[in-house]
Amino acid sequence: MKLTALPFHLRPIEDADITWVFEALSDPQVYRHYGVRYHSLEETGAQMAWYADLRSAGTGLWFAVTEGSGRPVGAIGFNDYDKTHQLVEIGYWLLREHWGKGIIKTVFPPALRFAFRHWPLHRIEAIVESENTASRRLLERFGFRYEGTRRECEFKDGRFINHEIFGLLSSDDHPFASDR
Repeated sequence: MKLTALPFHLRPIEDADITWVFEALSDPQVYRHYGVRYHSLEETGAQMAWYADLRSAGTGLWFAVTEGSGRPVGAIGFNDYDKTHQLVEIGYWLLREHWGKGIIKTVFPPALRFAFRHWPLHRIEAIVESENTASRRLLERFGFRYEGTRRECEFKDGRFINHEIFGLLSSDDHPFASDR
């Protein structure tokens, strides 16, 4: 399976991607607003197992974002799919040297279309650290609505941080749901 968002492609993350996943998730600037970090390639195996478990259980799927050459520049994906409640969570990150180039903005629409077509979904949600203004702006650009703040819900880097919750419903006015 491969999705295209010219000049980028989305393909499922594979075990062979461990090196560049480690490169990203060991970079303090990348993991600053992401939920996990790794200090070794071996530790990164836990992240790779998580990607594989999501896919095999049908509860999520994460994609490598690749340039036309096939070189990975980041990831976007879905996890915690709940069949009963028809919801899934979206997440994304880029290698630092690819920040500010509009890459996630480019791959967001095909990723959202994939999710709405792959699962029977009513809701896609995103959980964003309050200090991550770029992520908040991206979500709002694509129709996600701010729904509230979970105050001081995570202890990270020696302090409590807030999470902001955003949601996109299949009934909201956007072009991504499968029934449009």
